[in-house]
Order: sequence, then C-alpha cells, then structure tokens
Amino acid sequence: MGGDPGELIRDGEAEFKALKKKKADFGKADIAKAIAQHPVLLQRPIVVAGKRAAIGRPPEAVLPLLK
Repeated sequence: MGGDPGELIRDGEAEFKALKKKKADFGKADIAKAIAQHPVLLQRPIVVAGKRAAIGRPPEAVLPLLK
C-alpha cells in the first residue's frame, strides 16, 4: 500500500480516543500494537489485488487496482 501507516488507523473510534494520542505520535510498531489490541481501529475495507492494496475510503480509491 505504501504511504503513511497512520492511514490504517480509524481515529474517530472511542478506543482510539481512549489511547489519548494523536496519529502523528504513533510509529509503525505502535500502530500494529493498537490494531492488535483493538481490531475496530483498522481502517476498512482494504482491497488487495495482486501485490497492490488500497484502503477503500472513499470507494473510488480502489478503482486503479481493478483496472
């Protein structure tokens, strides 16, 4: 997927707010740990096509993968 790992986190969820941190405060390991402890924080859907993937928000973001 590339890009910013912080894009994988849903920061509007109560579980994220309970962490009392900003997305910018999270490193890759912190993001993985937060998602493992609170799966609801994983941004979804994630569409995978071959070796490429994209977060499906907005839905148009996955169109290049489907061509």
